[in-house]
Amino acid sequence: LRRVNELHARLAPPPPTPGGSKPSAAELLLALGAKDLPKAGALLAAGAPADATDADGRSALLLACEAGDADVAELLLKNRAAAHGAAPTGEGGTPLHAACARLELGLVSMLLEAGAKVDEPNRLGLSPLVTLCEAEDAKAAVREKEANEAAAKAEAEAAAAAKAAGEDTTAETAADASSPAKPPPKPSPKFMIADPKDAEAK
Repeated sequence: LRRVNELHARLAPPPPTPGGSKPSAAELLLALGAKDLPKAGALLAAGAPADATDADGRSALLLACEAGDADVAELLLKNRAAAHGAAPTGEGGTPLHAACARLELGLVSMLLEAGAKVDEPNRLGLSPLVTLCEAEDAKAAVREKEANEAAAKAEAEAAAAAKAAGEDTTAETAADASSPAKPPPKPSPKFMIADPKDAEAK
């Protein structure tokens, strides 16, 4: 019963603050950062701003996309967080830029359905589509590098195994050469069976 009461208390909206003010952006960011979605949902229902920003001006949605957290992003979008809007610091990327950079295609689709601008450039002039292509190229380069490293490792192991086998063969040959020669086997005696006709002739 105590656990049920604790669960109800956790899911219940937070009590109103003095003066009837709404939950702060900081409270929401803390709940989202802790992956406490029930509490975050309660805060949003009590009026916490879905477009809450951190000290650097990055929105909660941008932070979720940078972390590849689809659950948090979905919660924010359901509570009408803006799907676009560039960060005021760094490269000035949007949530869509962040999702594309991580190749989080589920997040990309979610953001586009919510109205994210596919052609909104960051401070470098790169659109989310270009960011997606660059991320895909980088991933392909990593895969190629890993494949080359695996092939080189396999080749080195094969060469080492062949060398070890050659050394074993050389050692066996040397051992055979140093051992005394065995005498040839003695021929087995041959027995002649006399023909009975020869005995009668005599």
